[in-house]
Amino acid sequence: MKYETVRGHGLTQHTQKKSRFIGEAYPVSTEEEARALLEETKKRYWDASHTCFAFRVGLGGKAVSRFSDAGEPSGTAGKPILDVIEGWDLTNVLVLVTRYFGGTLLGTGGLTRAYSEAARIAVEAAGTVLMEEQQYLTVAMDYTDLGKMQYQIGQKGLAAESVVYADKVTMGIWVPLDQVSSFEKMVVDLSFGRLKAEEGQVLFKEVRKGGK
Repeated sequence: MKYETVRGHGLTQHTQKKSRFIGEAYPVSTEEEARALLEETKKRYWDASHTCFAFRVGLGGKAVSRFSDAGEPSGTAGKPILDVIEGWDLTNVLVLVTRYFGGTLLGTGGLTRAYSEAARIAVEAAGTVLMEEQQYLTVAMDYTDLGKMQYQIGQKGLAAESVVYADKVTMGIWVPLDQVSSFEKMVVDLSFGRLKAEEGQVLFKEVRKGGK
């Protein structure tokens, strides 16, 4: 399973007709984490006119999206921010836009464009990354097996995370979850049944930077 999210905290600001829009993007794992960051942002910009947001957490049919206009005219802030998240096909992400009113009304169209732009450049500043569910496997082998194992791992487009040299060589490799069975079979076949891959933790790991 894979998903795309922001790589880190992105912080930007731009001005529209003297109103200042501060955009921020964060990677988050849960709705609770997103709401905690929202409260922190409200406290940090306690004197702002509005702090609008959208977030999306979870994968597939379990994904949850929330947004708020925070007092701006309905549909002019939270939904445009969410549209940016969905347009980039991101999840596990929170985007906030804080506005300091500059004295000139922007109109509904102007507000929508301003919040959308603030969200977009915040995501760009954060950068995006593709995450993939992987499992950590370890294989303990004789030194005579090392060369063949390294070759086969390379053929699969993988690389060892760690190699420990002792009485035996112990190699640790992160393997995409959907390739674990074939990797384990490769280890058994390569060693004529002498070796076995030991299964470890399963995590989402960064596999490449994203971007649009």
